Amino acid sequence: MANKRNMSVAVLATFCLTVTIFSIIPVMSAPVYDPLKDVNDDGVIDAKDWQLVKVRIPSVGIPINKTELLLEVQTARTHNESSSTTLSEISSYAGMNWNDMAEMSVTIDLASSSMLVITFSAQARNMGTGLYELSARATVDAAPANPSNGVMLTQSTYWGTYSCTFYASNVSAGTHTVKIQWRTNDENSGAQVIGRTLIVTTLLP
Repeated sequence: MANKRNMSVAVLATFCLTVTIFSIIPVMSAPVYDPLKDVNDDGVIDAKDWQLVKVRIPSVGIPINKTELLLEVQTARTHNESSSTTLSEISSYAGMNWNDMAEMSVTIDLASSSMLVITFSAQARNMGTGLYELSARATVDAAPANPSNGVMLTQSTYWGTYSCTFYASNVSAGTHTVKIQWRTNDENSGAQVIGRTLIVTTLLP
């Protein structure tokens, strides 16, 4: 009788201990989404973003303070907006040097020093084997905007729609020309764009 009572007490104690242990194990929460780590801007941070970073290793450029940039954008106010759009003709280019993209130029007049947010979107495709890259960058008076190394639009040989954003801080008062340039990373691969849009937004501090 005593053995049965002891066994019951042992089982009950083991059950209570197990419940206690599992009750103090913290529940794992989902990782916090960081848009700065979402390289392809698809709303998900996954192996695709890692792959896009991996294919660009090694690469060298001028680092930026992302926190400072976000603060600058959040505290600025929209002052003016200019745009240039073309949808009708296909442009083709093959070359490893940055070259002006047809019809992608905006001239703006600034009354005071401002920050420029430059948004470019286009339908594009790579005409090589799919191993090569089509990249785009923005310039302000021929000086590269950030990111200065440009942004890879696609490696795909199929038409797709792509969008990227560049910025230039402390652009002085006066008249300035903003352009989109493009290049491939192989002289023989080639690339094409069709419908494309360039929007330049002026932000005052």
